[in-house]
Amino acid sequence: MTDVPTGLAPGGPDPVATEPARMSPLSRYLNVFFSPGPVFEDIRRDPRGWWVPILISVVLWSLMASLYVTRFSEFQGEIAASQLKDSTFLKLAPVETQDKIVQAARKNAEVTPTWQMIAQQSSYIPFGTVLIVWFFAFLYSVIALAMGWLGDTRASKIFITFGLVLGIVIVFGVCVAVISVAGRQGTPDNPLPPAAWTVGASAILCLGAVVALLWAIGRMAREAALGRILGVASYAVAPGTLAALLGMIIVFLKTPDATPFGELIPSNIGALAGSKGAIGALAGSLDIFTLWTLILASIGLAKVLKRSIGAAAAVVFTPWILWVLCKVAFGAIGSAGS
Repeated sequence: MTDVPTGLAPGGPDPVATEPARMSPLSRYLNVFFSPGPVFEDIRRDPRGWWVPILISVVLWSLMASLYVTRFSEFQGEIAASQLKDSTFLKLAPVETQDKIVQAARKNAEVTPTWQMIAQQSSYIPFGTVLIVWFFAFLYSVIALAMGWLGDTRASKIFITFGLVLGIVIVFGVCVAVISVAGRQGTPDNPLPPAAWTVGASAILCLGAVVALLWAIGRMAREAALGRILGVASYAVAPGTLAALLGMIIVFLKTPDATPFGELIPSNIGALAGSKGAIGALAGSLDIFTLWTLILASIGLAKVLKRSIGAAAAVVFTPWILWVLCKVAFGAIGSAGS
């Protein structure tokens, strides 16, 4: 296969190839589960359509979260309290402070209407999904740049985009905090759910943040090599949508109880064994969908950057291994403090 030069569409934000893509974005999405090699080769020819897997992921995870909250709503107070008790950072606080924070979280979850919890979940999923895809595209781009794999690609595009995304995240976080504080009533001992207007305001804010993130990411994607890496990052998360579908099935079949959202799908050793602490952090990281995503990202980088699969896997798995080690360390600290 010959290398196809890539340019910019007249007046458009996305890179285009002189040789047209052989698959549609939806066809790429379906084929990435069975024959990822040809999919990523097609992305090298024309990286446009990177937003399609993100959209599918947002829709399915939003639906899955809504179903979960609807069926498990009566246990949200207990779930919130249990998760806070297991927090490594909370365990570093005095016991009296821990109890107050846990009880406040329990009461807040118990008095929050189901529709508000659904609206909040559905608002933050699009923002989080886009941010995750961008983060891995940025991370792989920086590593590839450091290894000299990007040729004459303008490094400024990567770091300008980083600055834009960082600014968007900071503004988003500050605005959410202000809206949340302004909409709450009551006292720390008797909290009330946020006022209804804050839910709408947060949803509008999330939508604006998502649009801003997509605009910033689109700027980075105008560089051909960066657009290809972005395509790899977006299609590599496709296995997560299978997790969402599996989660929907479990939500309907499982008798509602105090199972946290993150532990609903038994796709890792930690969820199956119920391990805690350092061992639990390590076991929880060995997740079938996460490993599948990392393998797809390795294949994708090897194809779009024309590198060996071993070199691409090193780029993908090294940051993940470092992250797992950090989780294990925090898990050990939490176990020691309990």
